[in-house]
This record gives sequence, C-alpha cells and structure tokens, in this order.
Amino acid sequence: MAIHYPKVLVISKLGVIGIIKKLSFTVLIERDEDGVYVARVPALKGCHTQAHTYEELLPRIKEAVELCLEDMDVSEIPELTFEGVHRLEVDV
Repeated sequence: MAIHYPKVLVISKLGVIGIIKKLSFTVLIERDEDGVYVARVPALKGCHTQAHTYEELLPRIKEAVELCLEDMDVSEIPELTFEGVHRLEVDV
C-alpha cells in the first residue's frame, strides 16, 4: 500500500503561503453479513468506518483518515506495498 507524497503549493495574491503534502492510501472495502459497508486503511492502524451505502462510505473513510493523521507524524506512517487480493478456499 504505497503512500505517495506529491506536494501542492498554496499561493495567494501575497505569494506562496506554504506547501501541502497530499497523501494517497489504499482502502479495503467489504460488506458484512448485514449488508453494511466497512472500510479500513491498513497503513493507519485502527483507521476504519462503516456506512449503509457505498456513497456514504467514501466521505466517511476520508474523514477517518484525516482524523487519524491529525495527531500523527507523517514519517511514522509505514510504507506498505499493495501486492494484490487472493480468495482462499478451505474445507470445513
């Protein structure tokens, strides 16, 4: 789950105000047995949310990520690389 750090200049009529880093995260989304959508961000321990619709879920997970990042040093975020998804069958 790669984290990308593009920089965005914030410019006003007075000149450059600062540089904002943009972060990009992989979000895993599933539906539970009750049909509720659940999203989590593996790179941010404990960062998850849920909603009744997919459309409700997306702004909620963005807000959850922003809240998780509030008290974090960006350098503490682990560099994870997304390798893929695999469905495993087992006999029961």
